[in-house]
Amino acid sequence: MRKFLIATCGMLLFSSAVLAEDAVETCANGAGFVVVGAVTGHKYCSSYNTMNWWNAWAWCDAMGMRMFDFNDCACGNTTADCANMCPEMKEASNVSQWNWTTRSKNASQAYGINPSHGKIYHSWNRDNSAYGSFHALCY
Repeated sequence: MRKFLIATCGMLLFSSAVLAEDAVETCANGAGFVVVGAVTGHKYCSSYNTMNWWNAWAWCDAMGMRMFDFNDCACGNTTADCANMCPEMKEASNVSQWNWTTRSKNASQAYGINPSHGKIYHSWNRDNSAYGSFHALCY
């Protein structure tokens, strides 16, 4: 009986340690998940739900945060400075999803960024992208 209890306790401890490693840190009262910047280690909040640019801005603002901007890329103020890549977001998340940024290309289009590979893309309609809305990315 004692060996059975020891074995059971060992399995429980091992399984809880494995589960803890797979846990995703949430933010926004569970409506988002934390993305850790690859350069600064800063924590950002990415929404689980997609939304248009205007709603993403409001979502960040409602939490007392602001939307991610190129100034946060840790390489300069323009996409040319980063060669269409954002070092802060390169492999910052293992979730491949597009997020809005504050930067606009023109009156109707805004830039998006993908934290799984750091690529910046510039021609997304603020009201709704061609492939569906993006996620909010705030801090």
